[in-house]
Amino acid sequence: MIVKKVHRINFIFFSFFCSAILMLVGCQRSIYLQTKSIQLSPPQMRVDQPFFDDKISLHIGPTENKAKIEYRLEGNEKWQSYKIPISIDNSTKIFARASSKSFIDSEVKSLQLVKLPKFKMSSVETKRKAHPKYASQGVSELIDRQKGQVDYTEGWLGYSGGEVVFDVDFDPRMVEKVIVSTLRNQDAWIFSPSRVQVFHGKTMVGEKSISNAGQATENGNEFIEIPLQKLKSGRLSIRVELLQEIPSWHIASGQKPWVFIDELLIY
Repeated sequence: MIVKKVHRINFIFFSFFCSAILMLVGCQRSIYLQTKSIQLSPPQMRVDQPFFDDKISLHIGPTENKAKIEYRLEGNEKWQSYKIPISIDNSTKIFARASSKSFIDSEVKSLQLVKLPKFKMSSVETKRKAHPKYASQGVSELIDRQKGQVDYTEGWLGYSGGEVVFDVDFDPRMVEKVIVSTLRNQDAWIFSPSRVQVFHGKTMVGEKSISNAGQATENGNEFIEIPLQKLKSGRLSIRVELLQEIPSWHIASGQKPWVFIDELLIY
């Protein structure tokens, strides 16, 4: 009877041990499978500022779990592995993502970089003053070739409702496009303008409508490029139109939206 009892104890212990091993293996398998449902965080792209004169170095990373970083330039659908800082010498849009065999690829993030024109503008004027809280150092901020601060408290001019016209002077030359640098922060009621028009005297020489100005979009910088009929000029008027009201999907529906501008560039 003692022998049978010992065998029974051994059997119970063995069964418990096998169950524990199976549970452990099962847990490990479950943990491994769960990673397949986890999405990686997107890599961070860092530059001194989005404007540059000659060339600029772009840093991407870091990522979690030693994920692979990939990037591509606007107009090129082929993704490349990122290893060292990228040297950029022309205006372009960069796309970056993180990927791994064990996780879901991250969302794709983008960053627009703008090469500044070689010449500088001499002056800018407007009859409409920015809101006192968002007037910074005045309209001279719009031709200082510097990007406004991320929190939009410095380097930006803020306008609520209506439209604003800027008259820009520069040495006479052939010009072919205008870029208006704006901000999107819809949580703070800051939207893209609905339209930008460029005039040479009383003649409109360029126009750009922003079709998605009233749609919910990711916050960030927006560089609105308006191609021009090539002409020789030393003075242009840039008319920026705001949305009439904040769209119905927004918590501030019906209120006047804001537009924030930090730079006017002419090429």
